[in-house]
Order: sequence, then structure tokens, then C-alpha cells
Amino acid sequence: AKVALVAGLRGLAAWNKWRWVPALRAGDTMATAALRRSISVEMAVVVLILLVTATITRVTTPPVNL
Repeated sequence: AKVALVAGLRGLAAWNKWRWVPALRAGDTMATAALRRSISVEMAVVVLILLVTATITRVTTPPVNL
């Protein structure tokens, strides 16, 4: 799940760079709102990645040698 979320996050970031950043430079007024929404989604995915990571480390802790 974590790898899939990170891959999705990278894809979304690439989409922003190739689609919305050039549109902003060209003066597209719709690009600002679209980029803000997309960045909000990116932040939500980052939170999900952190939650998945926390869950993985809590569930799969290494055994303790006594």
C-alpha cells in the first residue's frame, strides 16, 4: 500500500509540473484553482503515507531477544 501511495504521489506531482505549472506561466486563470486542489490532494496522500508507515511499524515490529 505504501509503495502504491508513493508512486501515485509521484505521478500526481509530475502531472502538476507538466500540466498546471506551464498553464500558470501562460496566464491560465483556471490553473491556479486546479493546482491548489491538486496540491491539497498531494498533502492528503502524504498523510495517508505516514499513517500506513505508522501502521506497518506498529504491526510488524521485530522480535525482542531476551
